[in-house]
Amino acid sequence: MAPALPQAADTPAPAGQALLFHETPAQFSAVTFGAVIGQLQETFIVSASDDEIFFLDQHVAHERVIFERLLADLDTGPLASQELLFPQPVELGAGQAALVQEWTETLEGLGFRLEGWSGSTVVLRAVPALLRGQEPRRLIEGLVEDVNRPRKGEPQPLLHRALSFVACHAAIKAHAPLQREEMARLIADLAVTTTPYFCPHGRPIVSRLSLRDIKRELGRTW
Repeated sequence: MAPALPQAADTPAPAGQALLFHETPAQFSAVTFGAVIGQLQETFIVSASDDEIFFLDQHVAHERVIFERLLADLDTGPLASQELLFPQPVELGAGQAALVQEWTETLEGLGFRLEGWSGSTVVLRAVPALLRGQEPRRLIEGLVEDVNRPRKGEPQPLLHRALSFVACHAAIKAHAPLQREEMARLIADLAVTTTPYFCPHGRPIVSRLSLRDIKRELGRTW
């Protein structure tokens, strides 16, 4: 697929996308990924400095930014929650139900509200505000599967695993067109995170090429 050109600055963002970029932009002087060149396949942000070219996966980059912002927000209290118009009963396996009951306090801090336990069935009354509009039953099922999935390396605290799930589902997806300003803001925000090269699940965010190597390969002496 041919690389997608950045949209014009006056092109309106797709519906709902503006909500993902409502945060206050980071100071652009903190950018370590150079200047935006464009978007490749509506999935990768391409940027360059004087020495390197960077390819950043927009989904996992945004996931890292959201994760760290939410983690900081939790220091001041529970995350914003969105009440469901119609509470959803969720049927879980016996083992899953026991886990979710055990996780209730942590999940409530993230904006989920679970009530009315009856055996392996629970009533979901609210979800994190960032995830409003997503199918509630699938959210809980996906949360249990994701949080309980074995991971390589050091075991992560339950809060971090659940927060990673929320950040992943709230982040922009692949094949989403972004305006140049949105791309610049995202890489600026990523540059000031504590872990800008990996998402909370451990996936790499950035691939880089040395301009020196490119010049050498092409026989360019300046």
